[in-house]
Amino acid sequence: MKSEEFDKCRQFLETAISENPENNGFLEAYVKLIELKSTYDK
Repeated sequence: MKSEEFDKCRQFLETAISENPENNGFLEAYVKLIELKSTYDK
């Protein structure tokens, strides 16, 4: 995953989480994104 694509996804999810804190799906997607980026960067 390119860093630019990762940053766009991360920013989108952070905005979605802040606007919809009751929606756990966004938080789960955010955690998965971070995990995948970490794996990819190894």
